[in-house]
Amino acid sequence: MKCPICGNISESYERAFLKCRFCGLIFSRKPVFYPAADYQEKAKKEIYFKSRRKIFSKILEMLEWRKRFGKKLLDIGCAYGDFLEMAGESGWEAEGVEIDRKMVCRAEKRGFRIYSEPVEKLNIGGEYSAVTILEVLCLSEDPVSMAGKVYGILKPKGLLIAREFNALFHFGIAFRAMKAFNFLGIKPAISHNYNFTPRSIKILLSNAGFEDIKIRNSMPTSGDPYGTGGFFGGILTGMIKKAYFAFSQIVYFVTFRKVLISSALLITAEKGEK
Repeated sequence: MKCPICGNISESYERAFLKCRFCGLIFSRKPVFYPAADYQEKAKKEIYFKSRRKIFSKILEMLEWRKRFGKKLLDIGCAYGDFLEMAGESGWEAEGVEIDRKMVCRAEKRGFRIYSEPVEKLNIGGEYSAVTILEVLCLSEDPVSMAGKVYGILKPKGLLIAREFNALFHFGIAFRAMKAFNFLGIKPAISHNYNFTPRSIKILLSNAGFEDIKIRNSMPTSGDPYGTGGFFGGILTGMIKKAYFAFSQIVYFVTFRKVLISSALLITAEKGEK
């Protein structure tokens, strides 16, 4: 089977997955699409906002100077609108895309315009100065179509900021740790329909037309919102995540920004002037 991102040959990998020999994308043989996981109310606040607050702040810091090109921002997969609220407080005219009806209602009650269809079906284009898409490409039915649509809805010189889980970590270091320390109940490895490596995400965005694509280690979420730390609990798990991120940053700089082993990737990509 050919890789859906680069078109090269893929081979069997870890039961339900295939792995591209060229770009390293690890993808499901039979993708399953769910609008949103149904977490308990307390867990929702932790997963969708509290654990990501520092990540949201970092993204808004990266976007700050982009306001000179316009202040309209679209967050794809906006959930309950927590990032939209922070963006609005920072001076952005923030709108969102969310297909889960419960989340749409909550976000709309907070005063935001929310599109409730998949972004690929929306009749919008060329009007946003910034688009954020955080851990959504991995869940999509067709990341190629989604990336192309995102390119189309950005204004010239518009910026995309994406965050995706790093397959090099989750199918490598984390997967081996999960096997070795299974008796402690740890579950650090995460898998989705599409699991991107730095090379595969760069190819995806480049083929969509994006320029000046930069990929870096992303800071982890705070604490242990998904309960993956098992025996270690939230506080110790959070400390371990911070220590590993620091280590991944050392590797990143020692290898002259070539090796990315963090649990997630933070990507910026620009639409050209034409």
